[in-house]
Amino acid sequence: MGLLYGEGDPMKTLEISTRCGQDSDCNPSNALAVLGVMNGFSGLPQEMQDAVKAIGDSTFINTTYSFNSAVTGTYNHAVALITKAGGKIKGDRIAIKREDPFSPELEVSFPDLVFDRSVSVFEKEQWKLKGKWKTYMVKSGSEGNEREQSVYSDNAGDELAFTFTGTGISLEGNWYRDGGKADVLVDGALHRTIDTYYDFAGQQRTESIWHVTGLDPGEHTIRLIVKGEKRPEAAGSRVYVSSATIFRTEKKKNETHKFSFE
Repeated sequence: MGLLYGEGDPMKTLEISTRCGQDSDCNPSNALAVLGVMNGFSGLPQEMQDAVKAIGDSTFINTTYSFNSAVTGTYNHAVALITKAGGKIKGDRIAIKREDPFSPELEVSFPDLVFDRSVSVFEKEQWKLKGKWKTYMVKSGSEGNEREQSVYSDNAGDELAFTFTGTGISLEGNWYRDGGKADVLVDGALHRTIDTYYDFAGQQRTESIWHVTGLDPGEHTIRLIVKGEKRPEAAGSRVYVSSATIFRTEKKKNETHKFSFE
């Protein structure tokens, strides 16, 4: 609707797309992305260009890439696919080979993945902490009372372990400007190294810092080992953990129940 009635104007397209769905992420973003492809970056209002440039090199949370590196990567992928499909590239001109459209195979995100339970890091009997972990307090409520939010450590080798029964798990913690790095092991094998640094527009976040799904049903143990390392711009090397969310594999309710508004 935004593209049909926005008359090529970015702000009008944005407003229509947002108002039609009472939403402000996927639909307006996609509509503006189409206009961006049609008219180029310079076709956007100056304030939008300035805002994009301001965050261009800021790393997106839960990733290792920024807007600028994502644009570069996307362009390189597009060029590779165009060339592989028989297209030609000469200077700033790209010739795309015409192809007949076809329906892709249906892909389902997180099939049969169901929430089981969430366990706070302060449920001591569920967790094993080794080393110099400390409690991080935050203020809450109108009176500014402090409460426990997470545990943290920046001491290399400090370890946190959690055993659960299920097929997936997410560790929640803090993405802060003093966030550092840690190794996460699943059943004794290194799954990945995480970097919990985040600092954009004064924001700091508390959400998933690592997750894994698709595990075999049964008991699993995850271990988080603090590296005591950080990226150059980080203010520290702390790793914060607040809880674990556990998942199991089974049919979701919407697949086993019939709903009616009659």
